[in-house]
Amino acid sequence: MKEKIDQYAKGIFEYHMPEVVLGTSELSVTVDAGEIVQGSFRISNSKGRSMRGIVCTDCSGMILEKESFSGQENDISFAFRGTYYQPGDIIKGEFQILSDCGVAVLPFTVTVTVPYCETSAGRIRDLNQFTELVKSHYMEALRIFQSPAFERIFLQEKEIYLERYRGLLKGNDKSMALEEFLIAAHKKTPVQLSVEKRELQYPKCENIFADKIVLHKDTWGYGEYEVKSDAPFVRFERSCIRTTDFTGDIYELVLVINPDCMAIGHNFARITISSARQQLELKVIARRYCMSDEERRRQIQQQKDVWNLYRSFLYYQAGKMSRKDFIASAEKSVNSLDQPDQTGSRYQWLVRVFRIYLALQTHKEEAFHLEMTQLEERLLEIREQEPLLYCAYYYLMYLWKPEAAERAGALSRVRECYQNGHSHWLILWFLLQMDDSYQISVKRQEAILQQIEAGCHSPLLYLELCRLYNNTPELVLELTEAKAQALHWGLSNRILEEELQFRYAYLISRTRDFTGVMMGDLYRMYEARPSDDLLTMICQLLMRERRVSPEDVKWYQLGIEHNLKITDLYENYIYALEETPDMVLPNRVLLYFSYNNQLNATKKAMLYAYVIRHKDRDQTMYDSYKASMEKFALEQLEQGRVNDDLSVIYEEFIREDMINEQIASALPSILFAREIRCSDPRIAGVVVRHRELQQEETAAFVKGKAMISVFTPEPQIFLTDREGRRYASSIGYTVHRMVHLDHLVEKCLPFVGDNVRVLLYLYQRVVQENRSGEDISQLRRRVLGIAGLDSHFRKSLFAIQMQYYFDNFQGELLDTELEHMDWENILPRDRSRFMEYCAVRHRYEKGMEGLLLFGWNGIDPKKLLKIAGHAFVAAEEDKTLTKLAWHIFKGGEFDKPLLVYLCDHYSGTIPEMVKLWTACREFGIDIQILSERLLAQILFTDQMVPEAYPVFFYYEEQGFNKKLIRAFLKRTAYRYLVHGDKLPDEIFESFYQHVQVEENRPCLLAVLKHLSGRGMLTGGEAVFVDYNLHQLYEKDIVLPYFQAFKDKLSLPDTLLKEQYVDYTADPEHDVKIRYTYIVDDQRQAPVTETMRNVFEGIRVRGFILFQDETVEYEIIETDAEGHEKKTEPARLVYIDQMRGMEGVSGYQMLNKMLMKQRGGEDALLDQMQEYAEKRAIVNFLMKPDDGGIGKNDRG
Repeated sequence: MKEKIDQYAKGIFEYHMPEVVLGTSELSVTVDAGEIVQGSFRISNSKGRSMRGIVCTDCSGMILEKESFSGQENDISFAFRGTYYQPGDIIKGEFQILSDCGVAVLPFTVTVTVPYCETSAGRIRDLNQFTELVKSHYMEALRIFQSPAFERIFLQEKEIYLERYRGLLKGNDKSMALEEFLIAAHKKTPVQLSVEKRELQYPKCENIFADKIVLHKDTWGYGEYEVKSDAPFVRFERSCIRTTDFTGDIYELVLVINPDCMAIGHNFARITISSARQQLELKVIARRYCMSDEERRRQIQQQKDVWNLYRSFLYYQAGKMSRKDFIASAEKSVNSLDQPDQTGSRYQWLVRVFRIYLALQTHKEEAFHLEMTQLEERLLEIREQEPLLYCAYYYLMYLWKPEAAERAGALSRVRECYQNGHSHWLILWFLLQMDDSYQISVKRQEAILQQIEAGCHSPLLYLELCRLYNNTPELVLELTEAKAQALHWGLSNRILEEELQFRYAYLISRTRDFTGVMMGDLYRMYEARPSDDLLTMICQLLMRERRVSPEDVKWYQLGIEHNLKITDLYENYIYALEETPDMVLPNRVLLYFSYNNQLNATKKAMLYAYVIRHKDRDQTMYDSYKASMEKFALEQLEQGRVNDDLSVIYEEFIREDMINEQIASALPSILFAREIRCSDPRIAGVVVRHRELQQEETAAFVKGKAMISVFTPEPQIFLTDREGRRYASSIGYTVHRMVHLDHLVEKCLPFVGDNVRVLLYLYQRVVQENRSGEDISQLRRRVLGIAGLDSHFRKSLFAIQMQYYFDNFQGELLDTELEHMDWENILPRDRSRFMEYCAVRHRYEKGMEGLLLFGWNGIDPKKLLKIAGHAFVAAEEDKTLTKLAWHIFKGGEFDKPLLVYLCDHYSGTIPEMVKLWTACREFGIDIQILSERLLAQILFTDQMVPEAYPVFFYYEEQGFNKKLIRAFLKRTAYRYLVHGDKLPDEIFESFYQHVQVEENRPCLLAVLKHLSGRGMLTGGEAVFVDYNLHQLYEKDIVLPYFQAFKDKLSLPDTLLKEQYVDYTADPEHDVKIRYTYIVDDQRQAPVTETMRNVFEGIRVRGFILFQDETVEYEIIETDAEGHEKKTEPARLVYIDQMRGMEGVSGYQMLNKMLMKQRGGEDALLDQMQEYAEKRAIVNFLMKPDDGGIGKNDRG
């Protein structure tokens, strides 16, 4: 705005102001009752340039995102708050656009409708229609389901559905939330999948291939399923499928079978397709072959023969098989392996060794010699390629040759091979049989342990070590992993002797590197030879390892039955005991704990609950426990613990007469405890929503159980899976009430009056019983004091409480509540009632708050002024307050504070502001700022009405902002000169006075034009005109109306000689005049000239015409884009404007000659003689003759 004022003050004008262009001529807005609708419209201008301005409206429900704008194209965003209105209301208003490109008004009409949802299937209003939309346009329905409008449209007055919806929507999967909502609302059943085949068989798998599992779903809806395989040879293109992926009711699940991930032969896999609601299992049997069936059969038979050969030799060495049986079994295996088709087998060396060994054992010397000779011939080759066969050769040689030298040679060869890097366990075994140095126990043990620790698991070495330990058990001083392996094998194969077993057991009980295998060995030793020593070791070890699982119970129980003196034995027995309905505790255990009970709370509760449940069977035992049980009950209650056992204890010992502050503060968490039980392993947690509270309660499932609190009639319970999906009703669960002590709730109230659970429980109970009265009012007040109440519940409850105060004439309480009331906490249906409360109780400030928040549609302006009048006193600017003030003013109601407020803060159209200015002036209000704002807005918007001139005259008279006055005068003068605006006479006096003190060409030209149309001039005016006219003439500024002063003062001859053509157009346009002189009816050649811009687009062309001449002309205007506009041809004829003037100029004499020519030759000659004489005199006296010469084109 300041720039615009500076521009006008400097005399910079714009011929064509851009026009405001709106994207639409009228806005029609539809809003659902209680909702907010947003929209926008575009503001630009006809010249497409950057513009600035503001947008305003006095409609209380219409909110502008930004009132100011700047730019070439400006999108104005608005929101209409249907919160204030009811269905069927029609609100009309307008946006006023005030900009540096002018002023525009955009009318709007808002229609408040009954809530509905516009969809591609048409308008829908209820859940049945929404369900049909889900079937036909799923993604659109899902978007609507997540939108804020869903509650308002489909769940009004459906509180159960509303809470269920809100709870489900908080889950991570919105599609699942929609599915669960519809199931819970009984609009559909859960989706179930089925498959055509439960077993897939692939009998011959050679290359990777794909197959399909065809899935069918039984109904429409959403489901998400995880696809898994427990074998690597089966994989899937997708690990997760959704029902949205189905084509119709069918989905083809692609699986890929990869034989490279299979073992030879049959391979099995289990495919699982599962969701939280359903699990499908399919069996896959795939068979892979890398050889023929016959080859595979032979390979399997070969593996069996080798295993039998090893087993026979091991049993023979261990003394578990006779020499005869061993030879028979080994020969059978060797003969089976020694077949022509086994040539090249990796077991050939083994077969050869056993064949030689059997020949030696059966004294077949010829066969033995033959085989050994053949080996001897290849011995050097065998040494390098087959070290095991090489060492076996010398081992056999050692067995055959009794001579010491021969044996020593064989031993040295085997020892050399073992020491040179061939440290195979079998070579060591050969050495153990051949080398006497290994008969030393320590060395023998060290060598064997070294092999086992290196990863050897040969039973032959285990056997050698067990034999060593049987002979020298004192070698086993500690239990290493290698020793434990060997001893475990020896125990499993009954190799260990009794002494070694006991040492093994003892070392197990002392080791820190305890394993489950060791524990199993202890169990096996005890079962084979029961003893209290072993049982003590077992019990102590279990206790040391803190083993208290159900499978350990029998050992603790055995320890108790054997009366073992082990500290904490009884405690560990209880800890390991799993509670069952048919559980029986030995009397010995009950007696023990009646004297010494150091159990933790959980197990103590189990023990006490057992005693209580069986008190009829053993009253004496119950009596011995009673005092400690009652004390325990109070301790646990104070800590807020509850389970099935504690529930039994609480119901047994908590009585009304015991309620005190301490118990009352702890009791509610127990009274309202509920255990949720769900057997579905996919469910990870539970969420509980009470419609009365904002916050949800969550709990995790532990072993299928979770503990929650239920203290209102209809809580919403949701199960959650590990991905955060929520389920309302499609997955089964049970709710188990922990204690039945509801009669104690009311007894707690005097001590815990602020307990949320107690207050809500008791209040909902009185609501169900339809009770009322002062005590209920007091309870309601306590409930209202709860932090975290649901907003809607609080609002409803507060309205009920206020109605109670009003109906029961409790004015002081009503006043107190009104004073602290927050209008945002009042439901729309209750607002009119609360306005009534404010009016009756004279709470105008509170009523004003409501008006500012929720509007004033339909309220009488007089009442509005009464309620809101105080708000305008010394008020800071507020948009809503300004709207309200203008609404009251437009209704014809106002007082001084309201006018003062509007005077300081209102901006509107010029007519509106002039109306406000007039009212303020009549009230004697200081209107300087308003006047200045109004004048500045006129300059900024270029909007002017005649009624605004008094504003200027007032402002000018006060002499405030000189620049603003100068800018207004120049703009007004410009509009008068260029655009022909009609001005009041008073403004010319302002022009006249202004040009007296400073140069101001627009105002000067406007004054001259105005004076040219008057009759006689005053002396001062004549001097003023004469001086300024000549000044302008000297500056080559000549306007046609200057000639109007010829009868009032002396003008330059040129002004009177010329006939003027003027044309006003945009200074940026090219304006040319095309003219032709016509002399004695003879048309001369046409001439085209550019017309000179004399002032801000006013073009003037002067022509000196003689008596016999006429000028015919037309004007051509060309804009920046090359578009031409022509005037109709017109004519100028000679007019003698110098008649009656003193003296005769050359121009006059020439015209007289032309006239005499028509009268006769003599008259013409006389006139020419007179002209020649006068011209000679002038030339002689050196005086220039300006007649016909000078500023025009002709002399």
